[in-house]
Amino acid sequence: MIKALGLVLPLLTILALGSCKPGEISDELARFTDEDSLARLAEVPVESMILLSLLGHQAMGDLPDLGEGGRKLSSFGKSYLVEVPWEVLPDLAATPGLNSVVIWGNSDLATKMDARLRLTMLSRVSGPELRETPLAVVARFSGDVLDLRHSLEKLGAAPRSVNAGVVTMDATVDVLLEILARSDLVSLAKPIQHMPLRSE
Repeated sequence: MIKALGLVLPLLTILALGSCKPGEISDELARFTDEDSLARLAEVPVESMILLSLLGHQAMGDLPDLGEGGRKLSSFGKSYLVEVPWEVLPDLAATPGLNSVVIWGNSDLATKMDARLRLTMLSRVSGPELRETPLAVVARFSGDVLDLRHSLEKLGAAPRSVNAGVVTMDATVDVLLEILARSDLVSLAKPIQHMPLRSE
């Protein structure tokens, strides 16, 4: 209970600074998202765009207007990855047929991922079993990389190789969302599978 209050209070403070009604947004989002998402949302400045995914059931209709600068980045069935301004959150949370919302963070995170990884992560957040299945990724980090393996392991990733800031590892979507928030992350991508050469 105390942990939940610690997450909601910063969120309400940020919402109060914007043009949205704090109660309306927090009440709606609380029905569709989780504490980690609310914590990531609380870290996004009110003047920034938010990167989030929505999952709807088969009867879910079209998405509402995504607001000024808002756009859809990827879709997988009835799952959508969008970046939107703060004021659009109430309309998104009120979308008919919505099942869940996952806040990824500041929309700048989208530039750190390649399109293939964004789509794969979007498909993985659509169900609990897929969400817990690790993905193979290649990450590039800047700065001091001496303790990189240990810090990634503490987040829950399973590094396979670490070399001069380039890491190959396996991690779940939720762990990747934590890694994406790191200031030293340069890029995150799916590894390219090379087909073996065949002799005729």
